[in-house]
Amino acid sequence: MPNAPWDDQREPWMQYGGFYRPINDLSQPWVASPSVTTQALPPTKSALPISVRAVAEGDGNRGKKRRRKAWRFLDHFRGSPSSAKRNESVPATEFFMNDLVPLPEWKAYGYYACPRVNGVVVRNSSPTPEASDVDIREMFHSLRGADGDHPERWVSGTQHPALPPRPTRWKEPNPQDPLPFPWECQLNPFLEHQLFGPMSLWFDIREDPSMLCYGTVDTMIPLSPADRMQPATHPFLTHMFINAIGDDPIQPFLWPFMVRDRKGIKCKDVYNAVYENFQEYVSQSEYDDWPQVRQVQCTQAYGARHSSRGNRESGFVEGIRRVDYLGDNIMFRGLEPNPNINGWVMCVGRTW
Repeated sequence: MPNAPWDDQREPWMQYGGFYRPINDLSQPWVASPSVTTQALPPTKSALPISVRAVAEGDGNRGKKRRRKAWRFLDHFRGSPSSAKRNESVPATEFFMNDLVPLPEWKAYGYYACPRVNGVVVRNSSPTPEASDVDIREMFHSLRGADGDHPERWVSGTQHPALPPRPTRWKEPNPQDPLPFPWECQLNPFLEHQLFGPMSLWFDIREDPSMLCYGTVDTMIPLSPADRMQPATHPFLTHMFINAIGDDPIQPFLWPFMVRDRKGIKCKDVYNAVYENFQEYVSQSEYDDWPQVRQVQCTQAYGARHSSRGNRESGFVEGIRRVDYLGDNIMFRGLEPNPNINGWVMCVGRTW
C-alpha cells in the first residue's frame, strides 16, 4: 500500500475510505479531491545483500530471451490469443508495480458508485437505458419525502456536472480478454493482507458482512456503501478463485470458491462470497475425513460459537459450519496471490 504523502495529514484509511462529501446542490459542479504527490515507494526487489559477479558480454541478451520464452509459455498456459502482443523485454509484473494506484483513486470510484445525493445514498454504477432521459432536478427532490427516503427513485448511470464522474482507471472488463494473473493485480487496501499491526478491516467471518467496520481505529466505525462498492482489484477482475487458507496444514483447501461479477468485482462481492462460503454446513462424511485433533478443535469452536449466540438458552441447536473449521482464526486478514499461480490465498487471524 502506498504511504501517505508527507503533505497529507489524514490517516491512510481516510484517504481510501471514511467520510465522503455529499452532493446537496446541483448548481455546484463536482470538484475532485486535490491531487497530491505521494512519497517514493521502496524498491520492489529485495534489498538483501546478494553476490555480485562480472557480467559477460551477451548475458543481457540471453536473459531477455529466457524471459520472453517464459512469458510466451505463461501466455499459452492461460489461453491468451496468439495475436496478443506483450512488451517482452519487461515482464508485466514489473510494469505494474511502477503504476500503483494512489489511495484517493480507490475512494474516487466509491464517490462515483455510491454518491450521497440530497442526503440519500444512491447507486449510480451499472447504467440503465433510462439514464439519458431523466429530469435530474425532479429526481433529486424525489429522493426525500414525508414518508422517508427513496433511493430506488434514482436512475443508475445518471451523469451531471455536480456528480462525481466514473474514474477512467477502472475500465469495464471485456469478457473476451484473458484475466490477469493474481500477481499482476493490485488489491484494494481493504483487502490487502496485513503482516503486522491492526487489520484494515474488522471482519469476523462468523458475522454477516453488514457488520463490517474499519480495523485501524479504536471505535467501531462501519464501512459505508461507497467503501463496499470500491473495486476489489486494479485492473478489474470478473473472477477471483480463492483456493487456499493461509497456514492451513490440511491441503488442498477443502472448500475453494469463486467470486464473480461480470462488470468487475467490488469489495462487497469478496466479503459476501467469504461469508456465504463459510456459512455452509459440514457434512458428516467431511467431518469423518478430518484428523481427530481437527475434529476436536472444530467441535470446541462450534461449542463456543453456539454458546456466544445464546442458542443454548433458547433451545435451538444447529450443525457444525465451515467457519468452525477455522477455530480461533475467524478474522479476515486479507488476500494474497497463491504461489500455485491460479488463485488467491485467504489469510485469517485471531481477534486477540
